[in-house]
This record gives sequence, structure tokens and C-alpha cells, in this order.
Amino acid sequence: MRRIAASLLMLAVLPGGCGSQSPVSPTTSTVTPQVVRTPPPPLPPAPVANWNLTTTETAVTGPDNCFTQQQIRNGIPRSIEWFMAVTRTGNMVSFDYDVRNYPTDDLLETGTVDGSEFTARSVSWPMAFPTCPDGTVLAGTFDGSVTGRFSDDGRHLTAKEVWAYHFSSGEITMLLDWSADQR
Repeated sequence: MRRIAASLLMLAVLPGGCGSQSPVSPTTSTVTPQVVRTPPPPLPPAPVANWNLTTTETAVTGPDNCFTQQQIRNGIPRSIEWFMAVTRTGNMVSFDYDVRNYPTDDLLETGTVDGSEFTARSVSWPMAFPTCPDGTVLAGTFDGSVTGRFSDDGRHLTAKEVWAYHFSSGEITMLLDWSADQR
């Protein structure tokens, strides 16, 4: 976006086209004024805050296979503690967790804030687990989405998150509740 703005600015300050100027003798040198362009100052980094996040898996839906059975055996509801980085700039927000495992196992969801309400999504990426003993293939894509609300002081949030596994053997959805506090 900065490059586009700089290009438009350069077009605005370039000398105009042909005018009604007197012809210049070939032996006379002309000095063309040079426009000195300085790059705009860098934007300050977006404010990043560290948060403690607790997710509680409340449900798993989808075909009955080794993946969904393992979720049930692990216990539902089940809570997990995470470290999360939250970045808010204007009406934009991003949630990145588990930052302890960045850049391989973290989940980044980006979106918008309207007042204290937010919604964010991850990009979809390939995902595969070992094939179930019965031959069920657990390969496809994964994406996450979260919808929630910041407290009035902006230091606490609650949300509902959906993890969607789009496997060739059927879609599996995990539902999670969020509770997080800024550190």
C-alpha cells in the first residue's frame, strides 16, 4: 500500500507535459530540477500484548473414527493453557497461539473488532494425521475461526472458537471456549 501511495505521489509532483516554452538552442544547456523524494517514516510497530489463554474443548462432531474417539477418550470438556500474542491496531486484531511453538505449531487468526466484539479466522492449510487402524484417512485441510468480546478495559476476553478439519473421510469440528487475560 505504501508503494502505491508513493507512486501516486511521484506522479503528482513530476513536471507537466509539453508547454509553450521557447525552443532551446542545442548548444545551450538546460538544468532540469530534480525532485528529491524521501521515503515516508516507518509506521510504528503494532501494539502486541502477551496473554494467558485457556481453551476448553466442549464438543467434537464428525464421523466416528480414531480421531474423534481419541478426543472423547481424552475427556470433554478438557482445558488447555496457552500463551497468546494479541495485536490490535484500529479495528484490526490478530490472535497468535501457542507462541511457544512459533513458527511451526502456532495458530494465527486475524480479523476485525467492532466496539468490543471481534471475529477472526486463520488461513486454511494442509493437515494430515496417521491413518486410523481401520483405514480411515485423516488428510485434508484445517482452519480455525473465533468470535468473542473484549472486556470494557480490554484486558480480558471470552470467545467461542471452531477448529474445522476438512478430511477426505469427512469433516470433523472441534468447539472450544476461550477465556484469556492480558499479562
